[in-house]
Amino acid sequence: MGKLDKLKSQIPQGSQELSTKNHLAKTEIAMSFQNEGTELTRILLRNIEFNPHNLWSCNDDDESIQQLADAIERNGLLHNIVVSQREDGTFMLLSGERRVKALRLLQKREQESDPTGQKAHKWDRVQAQTYTGLDELSELIILDEANIMVRGLSGDAKTIQACISRYLDNLQAKFQVDRRAAEAYFKSRTQMTDSTVQRYTQFDKSLIDDVKEFFQNGTISHAQALSLCPLEPSEQVLYVNAINKAIQMSNGDKALEHTYVTRITDRAAQAARMTNGREDELARLEDAIIPPVHAKPAGDVAVRTQKATLIRKYEKVTFDLSKITSSTWSISSGSLSTSERSARKMDSSSAVVNWSSLAYFLFAML
Repeated sequence: MGKLDKLKSQIPQGSQELSTKNHLAKTEIAMSFQNEGTELTRILLRNIEFNPHNLWSCNDDDESIQQLADAIERNGLLHNIVVSQREDGTFMLLSGERRVKALRLLQKREQESDPTGQKAHKWDRVQAQTYTGLDELSELIILDEANIMVRGLSGDAKTIQACISRYLDNLQAKFQVDRRAAEAYFKSRTQMTDSTVQRYTQFDKSLIDDVKEFFQNGTISHAQALSLCPLEPSEQVLYVNAINKAIQMSNGDKALEHTYVTRITDRAAQAARMTNGREDELARLEDAIIPPVHAKPAGDVAVRTQKATLIRKYEKVTFDLSKITSSTWSISSGSLSTSERSARKMDSSSAVVNWSSLAYFLFAML
């Protein structure tokens, strides 16, 4: 009986309880030590192919690989990689991508120090736990379980959710079990807390595909998606329609789109917590799409302020001049002849006109 066939016998059907932990320990898929149904072989490093379905590949940065390479160089490879042998002689990697990257870095160093190839190269071969005769579905199950066991607590929410969802789907498809049984087995294989497991499994079984797509493309966060889980599928459709309308009305403005989405999601999450009035609250989701009031550019505001200030100064100057000239006229008019009075009046009028003209000219220049 093959390894994955034995795994099937350990997964409960329907409402059956899981086997004891000691019994489940015998069904481990992707640990570093030799498992039943596999053999340890030394294979050429160049014959190993990275798995295109590994969801964690993008999380490996150069610095961490460098550090791992240094550790392997000092201490050796402490944990075997896991591969699936193909008919063409190549090996598909199922567990240990970071280790293979580090080994290839060591191999490169070794080749650079011996460009003629006269010395035996230590890192050309690696010991691997090797499966044979696996189909693609079985490979995916082993790949995802290895990642869940080793990296399940270190990835971002999007990667973890995608991995868990695919793992549960493949368990169901491979072993013809229901979702409850697949989730029960998953809980037995992970180091996540029960509450963390519940969040990821609740996301998978409670949300409709359109809401999941909003999470996958970054429209909403994982926490926002989880807040919608209590909504019925028909209620989630109302939310999806509101979000699609918000995206359309934002006209490509990502900041405005984020504002709309946050408002709608907060209102939908509030409705999800309600026992009474939920329907009315969901019916008003699109009311959260409030177009912003577009303020005039700051430059226009500054110009208007300058003009208003200048107008006030102009009015004050003309008013003060008129008071001064009228006061002077009234004081001196008694001692002046008719011709002198006329000349003084013209001079004062000219002064007012000149000041007024200057203020108006400055105003017109703005």
